[in-house]
Amino acid sequence: MSKKKSGLLGIINEMLSQSTVLEVHGKRFIVKNYNSEQGIIKWFLIKAAGFTTKVYPYTMNPRERMVREISFFEYINKIINTPRIYIKDWIGKIVVREYIEGETFDPASSLDEYYEIGGILARIHLENYVLGDSKYYNFLKSNNKYYIVDGEQAIKSNDQSYMYWDLFVFSTTVIYGLIDRYWNKALEHVNNVLKSFFNGYIDVDQKHGYRVLQQYSRFNYRALAYMLLPIPYNMQYIKIIESLI
Repeated sequence: MSKKKSGLLGIINEMLSQSTVLEVHGKRFIVKNYNSEQGIIKWFLIKAAGFTTKVYPYTMNPRERMVREISFFEYINKIINTPRIYIKDWIGKIVVREYIEGETFDPASSLDEYYEIGGILARIHLENYVLGDSKYYNFLKSNNKYYIVDGEQAIKSNDQSYMYWDLFVFSTTVIYGLIDRYWNKALEHVNNVLKSFFNGYIDVDQKHGYRVLQQYSRFNYRALAYMLLPIPYNMQYIKIIESLI
């Protein structure tokens, strides 16, 4: 579990958290309740925004979110670190899972860290899995290894537009994280870190990486970039992708 989740995005994420820490005989666990009001509100707000339902099949249903997360964690842990699941309560829609001591990804991280996250997403996509919820604070580092700690919107899919959506969600939350941190000096940081992130993604499998990034030219994705990112960050985001493909 992260010790550091600063900034507005982190505060909102904590307010909508469905998870609590349980300590038993000195050992900590994460208890996640998919029926919790916070979790339902979180995904209701996202679906209520309207445009997200057109680019990714999000679900509000507690059981479906539980199925998605368990299936993802148990499959992808062959190649990517995820928390171990100890208890599955299908009636109560609750899981008890491993507590990971570490820190969430920081938008002020080094270029090497961004490159590594890009590679992690590429390896997930090459397994025909997509996250849907790829915000930067869903990546947690412990003992020099990254863990993915939220998979409740993850699905099996080879749809490259969904893969691009993962890249866009990570990039968008990072951009706002950098604006929160550096304000009017954030633009230079955005340029450097996103190039490193995208290069990390492409370098795992160049043919695949370029095809996924080319999804940016679809009308709805370009429109989303201009809608969800402030000027001049939206134009800079498009410019970075165009420079790589």
